[in-house]
Amino acid sequence: MFKNYITLTRPFTLVLPIIAFISAGIIAIKSINMQLLLGGLAIAFLNAASNELNQIFDINIDKINKPNRPLPSKKISLKNAFLSCLLLYIISLLISYFINSRLFIIFIIITIFTITYSAPPFRFKRIPWISNLNIAIPRGLIIIVAGWASVKPITFEPIFIGLIYTIYLFGAQSTKDFSDIKGDKKYNIITLPILYGKTKTISIMIPFLTLPFLLIPIGISQGILTGNPLVLLITTTISLILGIRTSIILRKNTKSKASWIYMYYTLFITNLGFAIAYVV
Repeated sequence: MFKNYITLTRPFTLVLPIIAFISAGIIAIKSINMQLLLGGLAIAFLNAASNELNQIFDINIDKINKPNRPLPSKKISLKNAFLSCLLLYIISLLISYFINSRLFIIFIIITIFTITYSAPPFRFKRIPWISNLNIAIPRGLIIIVAGWASVKPITFEPIFIGLIYTIYLFGAQSTKDFSDIKGDKKYNIITLPILYGKTKTISIMIPFLTLPFLLIPIGISQGILTGNPLVLLITTTISLILGIRTSIILRKNTKSKASWIYMYYTLFITNLGFAIAYVV
C-alpha cells in the first residue's frame, strides 16, 4: 500500500525541484546549510502534493492515457488520495513557515498556482498557452526565487535566472503532451499538439528549447550574473546542445518519452552549472 502512495507522488519528478531550489540557495550564499536543505525538502513535499492533486482531477483522463497509475487502477481511493495530498500541502507550508516569512509567502503563491492549474473552477490546464504559463512561472521563476529567499533577501539576480527557466519551460513543458493526446482530447484539455497538430507544435517549441540559454551570456555581459563567467558559458553551451538534441528527438518520434527526459536532463544540468559557477 505504501508503495502505491510513493508512486502517486511521482518521485522521479521530485528530484528536479529539489535541485533547482538548492541550486538557487547555493547561488545566493555560495554554500549550503540546514535551512536550505529543509527548504529543498519542503519544495519536494509541495511538488508531491501538486502531482497528487493533478492526478485526482485527471483520473478519467488517466484511465485512458495512464491506466496503471494508482488512482485509475483503484489501488488508492480518491478520498485517501485527497487526504494524502492535503497532508503534503500542510507539511510543506509548515516547513516553509519555520524557515522564514518570505519563503512561506512564496510557498502560498506556488500552492495557488498548483490549484488553479488542476482544480475546477479554474483548471487552467484546459486552456492552451495559459496552461504552459501556469506551469512555467512556478517551476521556472518562483522556485529559483524561493531557493534564494530561503537564505537571503531577494534581488534581481535570482529573478533573471528564473526568467531563463520560465521561458524555456513555457515551450518545453509541452513535450509531455504528445503522448496524452487521446485522453486530453476526449476530456477537452486543449494542449498545443491538439490545437496546432504535432508538426506545427514542434516548430513552435524549438526556439524555447534553445534560445533562452543565450540570456546567460547577456546576463554576464550586463553584470547581472556574478558567477564564474567561464563555467556559465560552458553551461550555456551544454544546455544549447541538449536543447538541440531534444528538438531532434521530437522531430523523429513525438510519442517517445526521450524528449521529456531530455528536458529534465537540460534543467538538471543547467541548475548544476549555475551552482558550480557560484562556488568556484
